[in-house]
Amino acid sequence: MWNPSSRRQCIRATPAMLLLAASLAFGHGAYHEELQRTDEQIAKSPENGSLWFHRGYLNVLHGEWQTALTDLEHADRLEPHKYATDWLRGQALAAGGKYEIAKTVLDDFLKEHPEHGGALASRARVHDKLGAPEAAL
Repeated sequence: MWNPSSRRQCIRATPAMLLLAASLAFGHGAYHEELQRTDEQIAKSPENGSLWFHRGYLNVLHGEWQTALTDLEHADRLEPHKYATDWLRGQALAAGGKYEIAKTVLDDFLKEHPEHGGALASRARVHDKLGAPEAAL
């Protein structure tokens, strides 16, 4: 049985484990290559919201949170409500240290998608950053 201390340690270790897995699977060079491919596709099809969403995702993974927010806005303008932009937006805001806003965005997303595991995990990390480990659990 897990005690509260073990749970907090697990929550605090999760972002590091996810970052490590992402960096191993998606190295620095691979990011630039995939970004270049996506940029080329956007140049050919600038009205394709899926490409903007994908580029936003790439930028969230790479820590380019402000660029990710811009890309997600493009995706939303082109194809409203089609993609999980608020989930990625919450992650981007958290990466930028905007934890209160990130929490609000993730809370709103989870009202519509209460079982979304990624968003629940993202919000838990934000709660932990806000000093609310019990809420994170």
